[in-house]
Amino acid sequence: MKKIHFDNMNIWIWIAIPILSVVLILIGSFELIDFDNPKIIRRIGAVGFGLYGVHSSKLFWYKNFVQ
Repeated sequence: MKKIHFDNMNIWIWIAIPILSVVLILIGSFELIDFDNPKIIRRIGAVGFGLYGVHSSKLFWYKNFVQ
């Protein structure tokens, strides 16, 4: 039986996205950086959750990319 090789799964950006999203979520949740406008903090947290959503959805994007 042949091994299954998944394409596009070992790209370094798929490792950087969850790390960046966790950092942004922590900054948005615990207010590690002080901003004058509180909307900026909420947007940083929202961008972090959005990036995590993109990372989680890659399973559906690359579902059919099998050699």
